Amino acid sequence: MDWLRQQLQRIGWPVDTLTDEEIAVELYCRWFDLTPEDITSQEAVTPAAAKGIFVSMAGEGNLDALCWSQGAPAPALDEIIVDQASVFRRDAEYLEAAEEFAGPDRRDSLREPASDFVDFVDPCSSEGSCGWLVDISARGAAFIVETADTPPIGSPLVLTIRKRNGDPTQTGPAIIVRTELLSDSLTLICTQLEGPWEPAG
Repeated sequence: MDWLRQQLQRIGWPVDTLTDEEIAVELYCRWFDLTPEDITSQEAVTPAAAKGIFVSMAGEGNLDALCWSQGAPAPALDEIIVDQASVFRRDAEYLEAAEEFAGPDRRDSLREPASDFVDFVDPCSSEGSCGWLVDISARGAAFIVETADTPPIGSPLVLTIRKRNGDPTQTGPAIIVRTELLSDSLTLICTQLEGPWEPAG
């Protein structure tokens, strides 16, 4: 969270008086246009999801929604430290470069970049967490989580995608087919869905 705290301090957030949890909840409320009272005790927001929200909002250029107070200057996305922000930006150019580096695409359906909050739960244990969706296809999804929250490859999951302006959508049963360490604290989870579904645009 140190990187996120540095970026938020640049746009006027009183980070010295806020806990990590309070920062994450505030970003979550701004993303979904909620008040803290709207959040139930079951809705925990991880640092990975908070960072995804920050990078996405900065990329949109909606600075009034991101700044602590109106009129405060906000950094452009290209001013944000690249080694942290780039893992959340899986746009078409990124995906094309990644596929060229990795060889043939292992998925049998087209990937689309995404920026959405995602909950995941192991149906066998009912334990779960949340992360940040970075791309989706009819047969799979990839999302960023805290490394400490990463289940092992082969684990079954049920994903619930919470789009910013829509109802939560479950993708159906999925299985983790690959994980990739992105930084000291972030891991990319790649899942394959048991059956095809139609990602909503």
